[in-house]
Amino acid sequence: MQLIDLTSEIKFNPAKLTERQLFSSLGLKINLYCLEEGQKLEVSDSPQPLIWYCVGGIGHFYYDSQRISATFGTLLICECNSYCCAKGKDHFVILEIRGKLVKPDK
Repeated sequence: MQLIDLTSEIKFNPAKLTERQLFSSLGLKINLYCLEEGQKLEVSDSPQPLIWYCVGGIGHFYYDSQRISATFGTLLICECNSYCCAKGKDHFVILEIRGKLVKPDK
């Protein structure tokens, strides 16, 4: 078991977004991103599905051509090979969960 206090991991940098890897295993990665106003997180054509969950602040998620206002509790599921983007507005904190695709048993 691993217990992580997210509040102690949140750190902002006015020059660029802050990325912190919280967990990594063969089939799962969890990252924390902290964005100041105007900073951008972009994913294009990811071979793996990913989940972005807003754990703080205000920003926007973009999925293909859709713009979604994001505040605490907003969750975006980004399918494989889709365009996903996030832009910070006010201390935007995103928890990203990436999973490896597993083929179902027949």
